[in-house]
Amino acid sequence: MDHLSPDNYENNELVPYAEAQNSSNPRPYIAAVLTPSDAKRNFTLGDGKITNTRLSQIRKSTKIEYLNGPLQPGSEYRIFQRIMIDNKVCMAFGD
Repeated sequence: MDHLSPDNYENNELVPYAEAQNSSNPRPYIAAVLTPSDAKRNFTLGDGKITNTRLSQIRKSTKIEYLNGPLQPGSEYRIFQRIMIDNKVCMAFGD
């Protein structure tokens, strides 16, 4: 995977875990979507849990699930966090 800054990735380049795992080229994936009510919880990257979020649309609400896929021993990962409000990136940072 190219070692780009988090700011270089468009939102549509971030895919669900399963899609990243099935790709022939490593791709950045969304491990979880957290809400303000999750702010006081500890988050463990790679815990294998699923988070749910709802996207409100004009007449329906679509539920989306994100798998926080398990990390593989001996593998190298680059992580970043993106904070968004109303679908606009407010802050992105990582290693």
